[in-house]
Amino acid sequence: MEWIRTHTPPNTRFLVNGFSIYDGQSVVGSDAGWWIPLLTERANTMPPQYALINERETEPGYGRRIVELQAALRRTPLTTPEGLGWLCDEGITHVYVGQVEGRVGVPPPEPLFTAEEMLATPAFEPVYHWDKVWIFALTNGACGSLLRE
Repeated sequence: MEWIRTHTPPNTRFLVNGFSIYDGQSVVGSDAGWWIPLLTERANTMPPQYALINERETEPGYGRRIVELQAALRRTPLTTPEGLGWLCDEGITHVYVGQVEGRVGVPPPEPLFTAEEMLATPAFEPVYHWDKVWIFALTNGACGSLLRE
């Protein structure tokens, strides 16, 4: 988390692993990525679950968008043009893969994405790696390339 705080600009927004709960009405993080806002003052796609259920949104429709993004990425990998489009639409600049690789939960969920997938996709550039933790940045032009497809 210290690396994120010192090596990414304040407007960075992370995609983090998670899974849906309460019959698809909410989502929860499945690795340490959901702590990013609290520990780094950077945005992510996975607020604390209680906030989606119990608190008033500061941005109308935010909770529904995050639940829909989660469901969309469950159906279509983020390494596809459609998946990459969702990231670009949400203003995602980075992707975080935590130490347990998105498998926190009972039973452990399948992760939305893996480091291996992103390493094989030119739209993502690894910018940090320690043990099983990876941080990828969307490459310059990754979102613009969608306009040509």
